[in-house]
Amino acid sequence: MGGDTIEVLMLNWKEECSDVLPWQCLTRYPGDCENVVFVDVDFPDLMERKRQTVLGTPELLRAFTGVRAPETVVKPVVFESDQYVQIGCDLRDLKTLQQGLAAAIGDLAECEFIFVAEVSITYMDTDGADEVIRWASSVGRKAEFVLLEQILPDGEDHPFASTMMNHFRKLNTPLKSVHNYPTVSDQHARFSSLGWDSVRVWTLWQAWADETFLSASDRRRLDDVEPFDEWEEFALFASHYCVVHARVGSNAAAAPAPPVPSSTEIPVQPAILQFDPCQGQRGQRRFAAAMQISRDGAQMSLLNVLGLGTKGRLQSCDVFTLGASASDEPLTFRAGGPTSRMCHSLTDLGDSGALLAGGRGSPDSPLRDCWIFHKSQGLWRRTHDLPIPLYRHSVTALGETGLALLVGGRSEIGSFAGALLYHPERGWVNCEVVGDRPAAVYGAVLACGRSTGETSFSGIYAGGLEDGLISDQILSWEVKLSDAKKPTVRFSKLPLPGALEEASFRRLLARFGATCLRHGDEFLILGGVAKDHLLSHQDEALFCSLTSSGLEISRRLRPDSAQHVGSVPRPLFVGHSVVLRPNGDVVVLGGGAVCFSMGTFWNSGVYTLRVPGTGDCGLEVSPAASRWAHEKTIDIVPSQPGPPVVLNPLDGASGPTITPIPRLKLETADDFHDVVRAGRPVVLVGLDLGNCISAWTMDYLVEKVGADRKVRLSCHSWRRRREKLC
Repeated sequence: MGGDTIEVLMLNWKEECSDVLPWQCLTRYPGDCENVVFVDVDFPDLMERKRQTVLGTPELLRAFTGVRAPETVVKPVVFESDQYVQIGCDLRDLKTLQQGLAAAIGDLAECEFIFVAEVSITYMDTDGADEVIRWASSVGRKAEFVLLEQILPDGEDHPFASTMMNHFRKLNTPLKSVHNYPTVSDQHARFSSLGWDSVRVWTLWQAWADETFLSASDRRRLDDVEPFDEWEEFALFASHYCVVHARVGSNAAAAPAPPVPSSTEIPVQPAILQFDPCQGQRGQRRFAAAMQISRDGAQMSLLNVLGLGTKGRLQSCDVFTLGASASDEPLTFRAGGPTSRMCHSLTDLGDSGALLAGGRGSPDSPLRDCWIFHKSQGLWRRTHDLPIPLYRHSVTALGETGLALLVGGRSEIGSFAGALLYHPERGWVNCEVVGDRPAAVYGAVLACGRSTGETSFSGIYAGGLEDGLISDQILSWEVKLSDAKKPTVRFSKLPLPGALEEASFRRLLARFGATCLRHGDEFLILGGVAKDHLLSHQDEALFCSLTSSGLEISRRLRPDSAQHVGSVPRPLFVGHSVVLRPNGDVVVLGGGAVCFSMGTFWNSGVYTLRVPGTGDCGLEVSPAASRWAHEKTIDIVPSQPGPPVVLNPLDGASGPTITPIPRLKLETADDFHDVVRAGRPVVLVGLDLGNCISAWTMDYLVEKVGADRKVRLSCHSWRRRREKLC
């Protein structure tokens, strides 16, 4: 610190409890706090409560030296010590605040200041908050300002934003500055115009990915604390908060305003968005999977299967019918079927049925069982298990072959780096991956284009999550089935021809948790979350196509209401399920997100996106015939645990084979990380386990633990753990 005194001012506005920053810093970084004084500023009545809390809590008080007697402090100071000062003052009264600082600190011109406003001055009138920021730039020899507060990057009608704003209104603490400074660019301009020389701004979503705040190893350690799989909700929350770091007097170079991904060069095409509401909590289901079935030989129904409901994972599916009345043939399921789960896949294999694969219970409980739903019989039947438990994997059908390709996914020990081919008789066959091997991700988009022959299929694979960050990989793939026992998948990096800002285009295409389907000769990517920014309303739905020169984004869709203006609530394309109807309509079922402590947003009905140039897009929507209705919810009775049922084994198919497990000696930490990412078993040799191997004799353990120490050995728990490892 060079002997300089640094004052850290915590600017509070109606905060009820004492800021923990002084105690955190004094405990974690005592050497860096030798010449630092923490100054807590809040309303006089609230500061008096904080003073009583500190004085009445020995654990808090003992952190400070030189505590002044109450009668010796000068108002508005209410508590004073060598390391910590409390000032009772309305932040709008800057003259009184400056007097308090001078009384507690002395000559302000010789001090350096760090002002901290953590979601506080946004509750002030904007003019008052701006005056605080302007005043702070003129105090002391050097000053820094760190601000955390809410923003509205895509307006207040975004589902997360509206939930957040309503939450604070209900608490009678409305956010005020957010309307004047809704974006990171606005916040940058705000501080630059109020006297600060150097300004840097991040959203929390950008800060999560920035080495300034977290290293890659820090992000990877998240799962060591607790397995985490709420990435879409984290991205939504973090995209609606910004961090500002401004400096003055330090001769720091002015930082430019943060770049915002631009999509203005991509054409926008209007599309009709129809909304059919559901009553109450009907249809509220997230991270499920949908399929369509035909009843009575004509009427179409949609099923949204399993997933997460309002109170937990669901053991049921929602049935939606088109038209005013339900089918004369009631839809029922025979007994037996998959257990409750979420983040599973459900792939239409045509006449072979619909393939449900994997999924999870809790984030550390992936599933490997797979099921075929026979639509005409209403029957779930167990099929070949996945070789490893997976969830958030990507699956696409290969034409009308009854086969499916699986890429990526998350297992118990990390991301799955391989590709699997589902064959009705052979089961899941490991594919040889060649070319530009994709990153080991989960939650990516995978779609199959038109076949290039009876044994050759191709498509796109993009995005996904890798080590807590959204990957910007955009790849084409081609699978060769000439040898069904040893299929090969070739991946190739895709350029983005015609893109003036390729990095921006990649951030629009590469997503996590999006849905992707083939629509004619194009691919439609819908929803999810993107790298470093919040997808705007006009960027949520993109059409792209494979050409000889790469992947081209042809247009963005702007959903326009098919009903009266303002009558369609804006959907949240997160945790949603999608079905493509034969007429080209894209039907969205379920979806929503937990907005942390601010509440949960649910899509409250069925959305139908009518793409221009297909189906009945140009026709008016009939009041009844073209409306989706929630018919009922059907329970799925889970089958008793047992081995998968395999029908009609292929003649001449080889039986189980023994595969040797490779042996590996770890040389670096990266070697071990590569093993985890690969998700394949290895035998680790040459490990140094320390002297426990020789020292932990029975006599040694009795001496250290005690002969009378009671120990419980749960054989069942060990058996389950061993089965998971095997």
